[in-house]
Order: sequence, then structure tokens, then C-alpha cells
Amino acid sequence: MGRDGDAPVLEPAILGLLAVDVGVLTVTINKAYQAQQASAKEQKRQEEEENLTRYDSPQPTPYPQGGWEFKIVRASFRSFRHRHVLQTVCEEEAQSGWILLEKLDDERLRFRRPVAFRANDRLVARDPYRSYYGPPAELVSLLSLLCLLGLLAFPAYWGFTFIQNLLDHIEVRSPQSAPTAPP
Repeated sequence: MGRDGDAPVLEPAILGLLAVDVGVLTVTINKAYQAQQASAKEQKRQEEEENLTRYDSPQPTPYPQGGWEFKIVRASFRSFRHRHVLQTVCEEEAQSGWILLEKLDDERLRFRRPVAFRANDRLVARDPYRSYYGPPAELVSLLSLLCLLGLLAFPAYWGFTFIQNLLDHIEVRSPQSAPTAPP
């Protein structure tokens, strides 16, 4: 900072870079923390599903093949918190012989059915072993991406047209030629 003219320009630039750096660092730390929390939550859910209560009954089953099979149906967006969605899923699964055993949370349902019902699987239009309810995750991701692009494109287009209109109303003159010195 040798000259006095350099200091007022250089200090805001350095402060601006530091502010951006601190902002980026804060966002990075926050995202890492959120990822760790999501990973811990997912691990807890997996452990819960692996250690679910056994429902083996001492009484013989009324079905010739005996035994039960279990499955978990998942949904995104906590869809099972709505009674009508829960009822719809239970009715659809009942067509294949599945019985709601428990609602684990608003995203997971546990079903069971007698093993003997496997013989009727070809008669049902829906996949009897489906484990996901709702729109596919790829479709949700694609729609989210399109919405994000739309949200970014609108301000960019508005800013472009605003500047274009602003520049259209500015009168532009050609610079006057400098007077030539007589020889």
C-alpha cells in the first residue's frame, strides 16, 4: 500500500473476498452437517427395519404352505400421513393378499401375507412385491430440476430485458474528433 490511492480500492476488495470466503465456508459446513444428520437418520431406519419384531405365532396357520412373508412399502413426501392415501395403499395391497401389519412412520408401512397367496400373484395386475408408492424418485428429481431452472431463468430474463430497455433509451453520440493541430 505504497500510495494513498491504492488503499481505498484495495481494502473493500479484500473485505469482499473475505466475506464471500466466510459465506462459502459457512454453507459448506452446514451442508456437511446436514449430510451427516441424514446419514445417521438413514442408518437408524435401516437398523430399525432389520431388527423388526418377529410375528411368528405358535398356532398353526390355516394355509397349507404355512408361514408368512413380509414387506415394507416406502413413499416419499411423508405421503402416509394422509388417511386417504393410507387407505388407498392398503386396498391396493389387499388385492394381492397383503395385510397392513404396522405403520412405521409417515414414509413406511409394513405388510404381511400368507405364503400361500403367492399362487395368485399372476392374477393381479399390480406387482405384488412393489416396495415403493408414489411417483418415481427420478421423476421427482427431474421436476425439481425444471422448477429450479425456471426460478433461475425468470430473474435472468427480467434483468436482461430491463437492461436492454434501459440501454435503448440512452442516446448514444459518436465522439467528436479531436482538433488537428496545424502543421
